[in-house]
Amino acid sequence: MAWTLVKKTQIIRQDKVLHTWSGQADASDLADQVIFDFSADAPGGGYTKTTIEWLRVCAGGVYITLEWDATTDVHICACPPGVLKIYPPPGFDRSEILTGDGDFVADPAGTGTTGDIVATTTGGAAGDGATVDMVLRLS
Repeated sequence: MAWTLVKKTQIIRQDKVLHTWSGQADASDLADQVIFDFSADAPGGGYTKTTIEWLRVCAGGVYITLEWDATTDVHICACPPGVLKIYPPPGFDRSEILTGDGDFVADPAGTGTTGDIVATTTGGAAGDGATVDMVLRLS
């Protein structure tokens, strides 16, 4: 039996979507499971890049890693079991960011990049799971 997966996408405005993905484990782990499919979930088409405006990850019993789908996947973030990860953190002012490669929030759009966001889990047992909520800006 496979994981039970649910995802929903709602258009906030023409270039922005609210996307929710939830998964419940069957006793196996996920490997590069597409949680945001750029070609299927981006409204209207004509976009080439995804940027994470807001992200919340909650893991129960599993360690979940999010990556940009590319020839060599590019790390976005990881969330250990029992942790709620939120970006930007409450009270954080994004205008204070002065350096960094930006891969955390923006699709690197390099060789082999699809614009998809994938999840990999470890340590899952039956009934464990994770939820990812995000607001994505498309350009």
